[in-house]
Amino acid sequence: MKSIAVYDYPKLLSGFIALGVLSGVATIFWLPSGREWLLWMVLVLFTGLFVSKNCFQNYFAGGFYFAVILGMAITATHLMFLKEYLQTHHEEAQWMKNHYSPYLTLLLTAPLYWLVLGFFSGLSAMGWKKVVG
Repeated sequence: MKSIAVYDYPKLLSGFIALGVLSGVATIFWLPSGREWLLWMVLVLFTGLFVSKNCFQNYFAGGFYFAVILGMAITATHLMFLKEYLQTHHEEAQWMKNHYSPYLTLLLTAPLYWLVLGFFSGLSAMGWKKVVG
């Protein structure tokens, strides 16, 4: 079974963090709010394929962890550009304003999205391993 050496993890993590920041910026400035699901599908499939080809003996856990890191980077980007995020995500902004504060609401609800992204990325990694070996 393939596994990535310990010294490669910082490079992998920084790559997934950079991908998360890029995805966060894309969802704020370029992708319309109603089309974000396309990006999420691509990220799930990419993460699963990457994990199945390069690392881990437990493919589900690998896909899950990398997707959670990706989600954290996306959320951090959304928080850094919160004003712009709220301007381009009208439904989310309205929902957040009905709660405590947009910043706090995003910070508290984002981990649920990370878990969902991680779950599907883990399943994707397992599926890719069966398909491409």
